[in-house]
Amino acid sequence: MGQDKFYLEKVFPEADKIFSFHYKTVDEIKDNSIYILDTMVLLVPYFTSKESVEDFSKIFKKLKEENKLLIPARVAREFAKNRGQKIAETYNKIIESEERLNKAQITLEKFPIFESNEDYIKLKEIEAEISKLKDQYREKLKELSEDLKNWKWDDPVSKMYQEIFTADTVIEVQLAEAELIKSLEFRFEHFIPPGYKKTDQNKPDSGIGDLIIWQTTLEIGKDKNSDIIFVTNEEQNDWFYRHQGTAISPKYELLDEFRRFTNGKSINIINFSNFLLSQNAQTTTVEEVKILYADTGFKIINKEEFLLHLFESEEIFRQKNGFLGAKFFVETVLADKSYDIGSSWELFKQLEGKEIESYEWKDPKGVYRPLRAVRVKKHTSIETDTPSDKV
Repeated sequence: MGQDKFYLEKVFPEADKIFSFHYKTVDEIKDNSIYILDTMVLLVPYFTSKESVEDFSKIFKKLKEENKLLIPARVAREFAKNRGQKIAETYNKIIESEERLNKAQITLEKFPIFESNEDYIKLKEIEAEISKLKDQYREKLKELSEDLKNWKWDDPVSKMYQEIFTADTVIEVQLAEAELIKSLEFRFEHFIPPGYKKTDQNKPDSGIGDLIIWQTTLEIGKDKNSDIIFVTNEEQNDWFYRHQGTAISPKYELLDEFRRFTNGKSINIINFSNFLLSQNAQTTTVEEVKILYADTGFKIINKEEFLLHLFESEEIFRQKNGFLGAKFFVETVLADKSYDIGSSWELFKQLEGKEIESYEWKDPKGVYRPLRAVRVKKHTSIETDTPSDKV
């Protein structure tokens, strides 16, 4: 299908409103708008403390009582699909803790000459106590993993959602499947969010999931005659104008489409941390979520994860007699694993010249221009037995 030469007239049919319409800020609409939660937001509690989960529950219940909280049915379905994986990631962290415990060897060799030395005697007593505590710690880890494996749909997060997301708060999309597919094809052809990214087309659902969530949001705004605050912890690439991985603002196409569909209402798209702040969440809750995710909504990578993924990626390219481009590694490899691009580049700079080294790769045939490549420095210690599938 060729590109429609008049697609801009279809995307922005009311050109005069481009200059005259006032899009309300979060502060202007937060007290009277409806809040819609994205899938990634519903999965966050699986990585936070009991206290934070209780805080989430308090906030969600308050909004529900005020008839201000809804989720698209597609979000509920995606939660059902991804919940098991998040529980598996939690289980994996328990296993990692046990592996780290097994590696921690605290053993003082026997020195007969010191057998009457008070310090030596005390050290051996401490060593025995540590060994005892390690056994207790290992046993508790085992019990914890068994508790987790016995979860059905009665884990603390699922039980919280059973009270909140009832039939009146889970909204089905109204647009027919054929129309959704037609809309997706037009958006992909003309780079209109959501769903136009090539990476979206490679998803099992060909990117239609984001479109269903967006279409449901449009319909909610119109049916409820309400402004909307859409809360996401993902900040999809094609929903935002971005600079070096940082989301600047939502695409204007989305704002204008929402205005037209709802006859003049406004939508704001914010991350979970800012949502919590707007709802006066506990400071500890906000900080816990910020540590998990950057302002972009993506995960913050740590040094160990960075080095491990670099080592694994480098090995793959080395086996093919190739090289690993620095930009490709940060903005494709790590980004595909849901790591924040901006903070990944910051860590890259911190490690450069120490644990990693960048160099200029030159094409022997001179066909391609020189590129910046990256590799792990020799003698850098890496925990290669750490599981790598942390998407």
